[in-house]
Order: sequence, then C-alpha cells, then structure tokens
Amino acid sequence: MATENLIYDPNFFFCKNLVDAKKIILGPYGGLEADERWKVETKWLLEHIKFDNEEDVVVDYGCGVGRLAREIKNPVLGVDFSQSMRLQAEIYVGKDSFSVITPEMLQILFGNGLKISGAMSIWSFQHIIEVEETIDMLMRGMRSRGIFWLLDMYKRYIPCIVPGDPELNYEDKFIQAYTCSDRKEILPMIDKWCDLENDELMPLYTSEQKIELRKYRRK
Repeated sequence: MATENLIYDPNFFFCKNLVDAKKIILGPYGGLEADERWKVETKWLLEHIKFDNEEDVVVDYGCGVGRLAREIKNPVLGVDFSQSMRLQAEIYVGKDSFSVITPEMLQILFGNGLKISGAMSIWSFQHIIEVEETIDMLMRGMRSRGIFWLLDMYKRYIPCIVPGDPELNYEDKFIQAYTCSDRKEILPMIDKWCDLENDELMPLYTSEQKIELRKYRRK
C-alpha cells in the first residue's frame, strides 16, 4: 500500500503477554503457522549465527522478546523500542548475561564510548521509520571487523493506520492492520559500512520471496 493518507502506528507492536508477542514477531508465512515458525526458524538461526568470541558483548537490534538472545552464548544487549516487548524479554530470556534497553539508551552508550564486537537484526529493519539513522548508529558503535548478521525482507513493511477509520481494537489488529512502504532500500545502507562475507538461503518456507541470512564484516 502506498504511503498517502497513512499514519505510522507504533501501537501495532504492543503485546499483552508472550503468546501475543509471538503473533507480532512471527505471523503465519510461507506455509508455516506462527508456532511452527518459532520452533524451526529459531533452531535454524541458532545453528548459523556465530560470533568470533563467545565472551564479547553483541547487540540484538529489534530483539522483541529475545528468542535468539535467550539461547545465544554471547552476552547480549537487546534493543527494542516497544516497552511491552522489553518487559516480556526480561522474563523470557531470564539470564544475567542479558539486558534490554531502548534505542535511545543505546545511542547514549555509544556516545559514552561503548564499542560492540557484533550485532544481529532479524526481521527488524523493514519496520523502522528512521532506518538509515538506525543503521548508521549501530555501525558507528561496532568495532572494525565485527560481525553483523541480517535477516530481513529488504522491503519496507511499516505498520500504519488510515486517518478517519475507527481505532483498531486489539483483538482485530492482526487482520485490519495496514502496511506501507517508503521505498527505502536497506542493503545499500549496510553496504557503505560493511563487506558481505556470506549469504545463505533459508530453506524453510514455500514462498517466491527468497529469504537469506546475510553475514557481514564491519569495514
């Protein structure tokens, strides 16, 4: 849907509980229901996403409830703008080597000298309004030759509402929500900071859309 007459709807990412959060993070796609995707996709990603040193702090940008941070061996700093997702993440991950903060707090930490050795962003950049500023911030805070893992559609799916429509009630939002695109291209924003080291097709979905896990090295 085009962007005309649409307004960004951050409330789309509000969740009441873990079941709710899973529906938002991974809906039905490519022949799999949300619960099936949660199991098989998470398992596949954990088999592939590795960092050079398991003791280095890495960032999970757009972490949601922390489905990867919960299992990954590295200390993880989760980042998510949704307060309800952050609250669920603290409980769901439940380990001392994990903490979750806002994007604004991450920017403050980078400004005070924090340097990370790696990061990952899974199904996140497609939804972020100020995506170029977000990528620039993340890359400025990463050490040279740090690893960045990306899984995304490379298209923009921004949750929106139509002015004048009745406010979406919570139970219906997954059916009634709109998505719009500002046609921003994510990959060139990353290419100016990183070298692509590897890309691997995710063989889980029956879909014409090619889904790739991309491994980058910070220049």
